[in-house]
Amino acid sequence: NKNGVQTFFVTNQKLITEVEKLDKETGLPLPGANLCLIRREDGTVLREWISTGVPEVFQGLSKGRYILRETQAPEGYAIAKEVQFEVTGLEEKQVVTLENEKIVTEFTKVDSLDHTPVTGAKLQLVQNAGQDTECIVKEWITDGNPVTFTGIAAGDYVIREVETPEGYAAMKNLPITIQPDEANQSFTVLNQPIQVEIEKTGSSGKLLGGAILQLIRKSDGAVIREWESKADTAEHFTRLPAGTYIVREVKAPAGYKKMEPQEIEVKDLEVCYGVIQAIKGISFEV
Repeated sequence: NKNGVQTFFVTNQKLITEVEKLDKETGLPLPGANLCLIRREDGTVLREWISTGVPEVFQGLSKGRYILRETQAPEGYAIAKEVQFEVTGLEEKQVVTLENEKIVTEFTKVDSLDHTPVTGAKLQLVQNAGQDTECIVKEWITDGNPVTFTGIAAGDYVIREVETPEGYAAMKNLPITIQPDEANQSFTVLNQPIQVEIEKTGSSGKLLGGAILQLIRKSDGAVIREWESKADTAEHFTRLPAGTYIVREVKAPAGYKKMEPQEIEVKDLEVCYGVIQAIKGISFEV
């Protein structure tokens, strides 16, 4: 106050906007996310940063609409959906929250023919398979139920079958990709049953009916099946364990001489999908 003049000072406080990066499940701060703030009006990227344990602070954002976008999630998390918000100028402080969910992957092992669960397969989830940096991320034995893993990093992997259930063909390495932008992902892994067809034919190659045949496991002499051959179809076996077998003719068709026992080898072949291997009068569908 000088010479009757009164002076008043009016100050403006810059608007404060805080960006929080949180784990959706725990609500705790989540470091390691690559983020950017974009002005919606013209697409200008105002700032790029990597989240830490404290909020990112913006002072003096002008009125308007903005986009908060995550370009890379922390390892084991899915990329969050972008968030749009508006600065109106009416609030002194604004808090914008972007939450991340951990990636959850589910693996199911089923029979490729009837899609029933397959038990007893020992599987591995492998990163950088066949390289010096190969890493077995997970290993499990199927029990008929889906197996779930939480927090596996997005990227390319191989599902490797270490032990194959009896009666099934060994599975070749199966490449998969865990996507970075999906929180819940599921994979169904098929096991192809070993299939064998036994045909009874004459010298002309045509199917013969009326023969009584047995399939015998060589290792212990157990009779796997006895059947009468048909003139219009082969005898079909599904999920026959790999090994050596003997086809024995108990009774020949009328007018034919009984054949000598024949030894066959049912092979456990690596497959990705169904293929057929034929062996002179006996076919194995794998």
